[in-house]
Amino acid sequence: MNPTSTFGLRSLRHAAAPCREMFRNEEATTAVEFALVAPFAIVGILSTLQFAIILFAQTYFEDIAERTARTLLTRQANSITSSPFKNSLCANLTALFDCANVSAQLTILPYNVSDPTPYLPNISGGVVSMPAGAGTVMAGQDVMVLMTYKWPVIGGPLGFNLANLADGSRLMTSVTIFRVEP
Repeated sequence: MNPTSTFGLRSLRHAAAPCREMFRNEEATTAVEFALVAPFAIVGILSTLQFAIILFAQTYFEDIAERTARTLLTRQANSITSSPFKNSLCANLTALFDCANVSAQLTILPYNVSDPTPYLPNISGGVVSMPAGAGTVMAGQDVMVLMTYKWPVIGGPLGFNLANLADGSRLMTSVTIFRVEP
């Protein structure tokens, strides 16, 4: 055998010994596993929390819209610009929502309409365009009340984002259709 090649193998084995020892050492295995798994666990927890907050706010907003629309249903207010309607709307809102940012649209539907789709708003490019609404409701009319609110959304980790508008906010909507009581 060539002494140079033997020396080369010995030095290679000698140089590889710390690497073999490093892979056999299991003292830091838990820390390495945690470092690999923790970011994904944190992303999952934050994403779930953000989704839960938005779901809670949307459900609460729909409840507010329903309670506020009752003022029209029971004829305590005769239009959405009247003070009883606005007072009811602002009284039902809590610290989650700003009364100035809620918009309401009232549309009187034709008698016995079976498909209210043409009366719903169009949302394109982050702009909400609603059909022209009527002013005053009368007994026996079918009425659609549409309420919208732009909810600020904080972008989550790894690009998780629940915004559905171009400006980074989420448009919450609630539509209530009812017949005004006599």
